[in-house]
Amino acid sequence: MAKAFSIRSDGNVNVRVLLALAYRSHFGDKAFDKLGVACLHMSVGPDGQQLCGQHTD
Repeated sequence: MAKAFSIRSDGNVNVRVLLALAYRSHFGDKAFDKLGVACLHMSVGPDGQQLCGQHTD
């Protein structure tokens, strides 16, 4: 997949991070939402609803 996005690796480049960013910019956040991975910033709000304290819409 790195080849598809023309990402090259060296000592200063984290290929996994670049792939994740390229994937997200190409396919959008909905692709990550389908994976069902909870945000690390989740907390329960006063009404019991889960809220992300870091990301806002």
